[in-house]
Amino acid sequence: MTLSYPYVCSSQAEVPEEALSYIDKGILEGVGGAFSEIFPLFARVFDRASWTIDSRWSAPKLVIKKGMREWVSYLAVQRDEKNLFFFASARICRKGRGVVR
Repeated sequence: MTLSYPYVCSSQAEVPEEALSYIDKGILEGVGGAFSEIFPLFARVFDRASWTIDSRWSAPKLVIKKGMREWVSYLAVQRDEKNLFFFASARICRKGRGVVR
């Protein structure tokens, strides 16, 4: 299934340079790797869900678009005709700590 975003990045090298400062470094480094490494806290709390995403879904892709004032980014994993999107904001994602509020 094709993702309809201006930028669909399978690696950090594919992210537009002007968007780099808006995306958490841990997310950038994890694009194309294991979902559980990008969200380690989530993986510890929801180990079965993380295992399923890591083993049965595609590697995470960073999908981004330019909003009115800043870049909006999501991590997307795909399987068959399905997509799962995870909001990728520096405010909620911390490398080594996973998702925090």
